[in-house]
Amino acid sequence: MGTRYWEGAVAVVGSAGDRAIAGQGYVELVG
Repeated sequence: MGTRYWEGAVAVVGSAGDRAIAGQGYVELVG
């Protein structure tokens, strides 16, 4: 197998302690 690659927009939702957090970003994965 060759190098695997993925890229794309991401949206995240979660919590930090008792606070809700959310964000958007762009990710590139190589492996």
